Amino acid sequence: MSPEKIQIKSSLKDYFVSWNAPTDAEFQEVFQTCRIAVVDKNVHEIYGHDAQTFGRLKHVIVQEAVEELKTAETCLAICSQLLELGFKRGETLLAVGGGIIQDLVTFSASILFRGIPWIFIPTTLLAQADSCIGGKSSINFGQWKNQLGNFYPPQAIYISPHYLRSLTDKDIRSGMGEVVKVHLLSGADMAQRIAEYFKNGQGDQQKFADAVFRALKEKAAIIQEDEFDTGKRLTLNLGHTFGHALETAADFGVPHGIAVAIGVDMAAYLAMKLQRISDNDYRFIRSVVAPVSKPADRVEINRQVYIDALRHDKKNKANQYCFILPCEIGRVEKVFVPMNPEIEEHILGYLSDQLPEFWR
Repeated sequence: MSPEKIQIKSSLKDYFVSWNAPTDAEFQEVFQTCRIAVVDKNVHEIYGHDAQTFGRLKHVIVQEAVEELKTAETCLAICSQLLELGFKRGETLLAVGGGIIQDLVTFSASILFRGIPWIFIPTTLLAQADSCIGGKSSINFGQWKNQLGNFYPPQAIYISPHYLRSLTDKDIRSGMGEVVKVHLLSGADMAQRIAEYFKNGQGDQQKFADAVFRALKEKAAIIQEDEFDTGKRLTLNLGHTFGHALETAADFGVPHGIAVAIGVDMAAYLAMKLQRISDNDYRFIRSVVAPVSKPADRVEINRQVYIDALRHDKKNKANQYCFILPCEIGRVEKVFVPMNPEIEEHILGYLSDQLPEFWR
């Protein structure tokens, strides 16, 4: 397959995604532009001796990409290493890895010298299908997930399916959680197409690639319409409020994309309980998100930590939860609901009854 480009307009800086890349020519261009890279430790262990890629770099900062290190302190440590390596204003930094590396480098690049150019090569499906575009960083603060961050897009993003070969089944399913989410909020046709993929397309590499690329293009259209999360882009948080709380309550034992898929199911369940969608719509949504998870993903959930995490979500208002809930197949809306026992009874009821069913 030949490379395909998605151009993304941004008030901060325009950038592009090169799909089915990098080609040899693009690799050469990237490594002529960048002499220093921040690389996920696991990625470096697998690909670090590849002369075509990392072997052309002058310096590699190998960074462990775990949730506990997605902090401002790690970003400052990256800045310190860059300064020690003689990084100068006007140079371009390369980031290679998944969403955690992206968050760390986005934040670091935005503050070093008040902003340095950077290029991103995403190596996980989660990053390739979703997080690589949009320019957002999200950094954990204390026990709370993604409470710090900013907007600072890269110069370019190069996506290669080559890196997906080393991912586990759980990594792939986690990435598909975000693919499913975008399809379910992008209209009835998109919702039906992802449902059809899970019925007849799994195992077909072309249909898999088509589903991922559709999700990426749809997200690109949304973020260009609402770059700074003030309107339509908030719909991309479908499943995230519930999913982030699940990650926290499970001590990050659930991968992000799988937590998002479960969060979509939770959002649909609450919407059904609030009579915003029908039972049939809920069953359709569950049928689409359920293949993302397996019984082996099951972990213990601390319910009080879960509720506390929901209450601290940054989208909330005083005494009101902010949820993105489905209102029909393919359409969602932002809803404020009171932080009261009735709502929390629905949420805890899901954790007691529906979540074990989801993981069965």
